[in-house]
Amino acid sequence: MAENESLDLTSRHARRWNTVRHAAQKGGSCQEVASLTKKTFLKALRKVLHEFEEYGVATADFLASRGSPATLRALVRQTKDHEDAERLVMVIDSYPGASPSECLDRWGHAILDKVFNQMALGLGGSQLFPSFFDTRSFFREVRNDLQDDLTKVAVKLADDPHWKPIVRTKKGEPKIDPTASELSVSLIGGPKP
Repeated sequence: MAENESLDLTSRHARRWNTVRHAAQKGGSCQEVASLTKKTFLKALRKVLHEFEEYGVATADFLASRGSPATLRALVRQTKDHEDAERLVMVIDSYPGASPSECLDRWGHAILDKVFNQMALGLGGSQLFPSFFDTRSFFREVRNDLQDDLTKVAVKLADDPHWKPIVRTKKGEPKIDPTASELSVSLIGGPKP
């Protein structure tokens, strides 16, 4: 089984965030970095939700267990202490009166906090970002550009706990499983009768 989605940007399992970091390093505008961040976030979230599903839990399970620390802890253990499950529990504990969509929106922001903080520390002191405060300011603008998108994702996930973001290829077509596209071909290479 593959490793869990990682937000430790030094990990080989977090390579998907390199495009965002490289765009910021090269002086990309906030809008360009926000666009890349949105695509990367959706891919990462899709993988996290799939991993939760493999462990037999959904975000709705966490939200339904608010007020029950023992149940929330059991759900985190069920995900083998997945860091995003822990992050979701921290958000749920921090905002006990929030609606499910508000909790999921804050969870999305918590994920971006982790990513942006690591990027800010790595980029600070460069020519484009002379200080940590410059990077924080830049990523704050990026986050502001993403606010509406994060809210939409949270609402969709709150409405349908089994929803996953659609990840599109560069040409705008949904990703197709190469194995599934070959199912109409027989084992000897010709079309199925």
